[in-house]
Amino acid sequence: MTRLFLVVSITVMCSFAAYSQESLERAMQPAKINTDLVNPIFSTVNLANVLLPSLETLYESARNSPTVEYYSYRREEEAGELKTEKRRWLEFFTLVGSYQYGIFAIQQDMPTAGQNYYRITNTSAQNWWTVGATVSVPLNKLFDLRNNKHKQLMRMQQTEMEIEKWYDEQRLRIVQEYTMAQQYLALLKVKSEAATVATAQYKISELDFMNGKADAAALSRQKSMQTNAITELEQLKASLYSTLLRLEILASIKIINRDEQ
Repeated sequence: MTRLFLVVSITVMCSFAAYSQESLERAMQPAKINTDLVNPIFSTVNLANVLLPSLETLYESARNSPTVEYYSYRREEEAGELKTEKRRWLEFFTLVGSYQYGIFAIQQDMPTAGQNYYRITNTSAQNWWTVGATVSVPLNKLFDLRNNKHKQLMRMQQTEMEIEKWYDEQRLRIVQEYTMAQQYLALLKVKSEAATVATAQYKISELDFMNGKADAAALSRQKSMQTNAITELEQLKASLYSTLLRLEILASIKIINRDEQ
């Protein structure tokens, strides 16, 4: 009888140990965290696989932005205004001309010997044309010719400087967002592992609670740790996603693959 009891006890203990080992291995598997409830926008984006372009690529792509295109149109307009100022002296001269064509007719009544009259009509085609020029030189406009050209050149240079100033500021903004994105990407793996470990520890505590090896307070602490880890992970994802979106806008380039599942 004693031998039978020992055999049964050993069998039960071995079964429980095997069950505990299997539960532990299942709990340590990476947790599938449902983030759709936290931020549905990440459902079609795998941020862990995002590859940042080089800074040089972002700089060159920024030159294709609508702001640069706007300044290009403005530069062309200023160049046209400069050509107009260079031809401003032509306003001092005015050319005039006219041309007329017509038929000239003369009618005369001539008397005859019998006191009768007969009418004679002479016609001829004639052309009239005139050509001339006038010169009017207001002194204020004359002396302002060089000054106006100089001011227009300054406007063109100002436009060029505004483009370079905007580009420098844009590069600074790109560097700031690029550095933040790199930092978030480096932390993403750490936060993901922390959330997986916290979820696994919670599952182990849940098993211990069911088996009477842990109280409700310990289970509550593990649940709180899991919630904090997942919250920090989702906050990091939101910050990373926002930073990548700003980079896309600043550099006019696609970084996030929104079709990737």
